[in-house]
Amino acid sequence: MTSEITPAPHEHAKPYAAYRMMTGAAELLMRGLRMKITMTGTEHVPDRPSIIAFQHCSPVDGVVLGGILGRLGHTPTVLLKRQVTSAPVIGPLLVKAGAIPVGRFDKSSTPDPVVVSAQRLQEGRTLLLAPEGGLSRSFSVLPLRTGAARLAHAQDVPLVPCVTVGIQRLGGIGGQKLKPKLGLPVSIAFGPAVPTTGDARADTDQLQAAMTKLLAAAQDDYPDDGTGEWWWPEARGGAARNHDEYVAEHNARFVTPKDDDAASA
Repeated sequence: MTSEITPAPHEHAKPYAAYRMMTGAAELLMRGLRMKITMTGTEHVPDRPSIIAFQHCSPVDGVVLGGILGRLGHTPTVLLKRQVTSAPVIGPLLVKAGAIPVGRFDKSSTPDPVVVSAQRLQEGRTLLLAPEGGLSRSFSVLPLRTGAARLAHAQDVPLVPCVTVGIQRLGGIGGQKLKPKLGLPVSIAFGPAVPTTGDARADTDQLQAAMTKLLAAAQDDYPDDGTGEWWWPEARGGAARNHDEYVAEHNARFVTPKDDDAASA
């Protein structure tokens, strides 16, 4: 990614027809499960195309956040691993809705997801991505890749940290089956945009610190007691994976020396 690509506009694009279907599905999910959603920091979501960097803790958090951003007047597009976008039925619909396929291990993917991400921002869309590069089973922030900071700086768009707490209780992670649960409290928090300087590593370290602080505050305020529960961090008395051990496992499985150049995975 280079700064030669035209910076993103300051207005929102009209939604794709399939995107409206997907946001409708997100609303059905949230309303159907009677999620008790609490949002903080929405004033930090700019009224212009942005990159929303979220902590990835559930297979459905991207869907829910897409619906939330729709409520806030954005037309988001999400980066998803290629296994999801190539799935029967739902995969083509996600692509039509603007989802960008990313190959974790195939760095020769066509089209290049970084170039497509820049194009989406230029179209006036907000980019929703998980810079950890995978689901966190410790429910703490994993080490971040630098792609989000690189793209935000090249496109001159705000880089906004975002975390969720509670969505992981629906399961679908760490051996837990994906099960509908009614009335779950779900906290969604946005933080102030992280300034980008062109030093991708330093900017990403600032994003990591911002997301970690944001998640700690959201967990402090979460209304349900997670003591002994699989969905609550071990450091807070839960039974989730040990963070340091999971980081080592995650890095061994997914991170290669060139992974820092990826926008997301």
